[in-house]
Amino acid sequence: MAPVVHGLEDKYGDHVNFVFIDIDDPANEVLQDELGYLRAWRPYIFFINSEGEIVGDALIGSQPGDVLEQTLIDVLVADGVIGN
Repeated sequence: MAPVVHGLEDKYGDHVNFVFIDIDDPANEVLQDELGYLRAWRPYIFFINSEGEIVGDALIGSQPGDVLEQTLIDVLVADGVIGN
């Protein structure tokens, strides 16, 4: 799934910040708790708007590339970053 996410980062990186969190690093536990991360599932993808609010539901587990891209587009459109 990493190649798909990095491909989306290449394609949409000028519109959105992609942040990758090492879930195995104990220093990130507070952030994981704030996001509502469930440690039993990997990967876990959150979409956060320009106001810092989680948008929609997190995507949990491996996702097809088209689902990831469409979800990302929906978030960007809803946040006014890109047009329809």
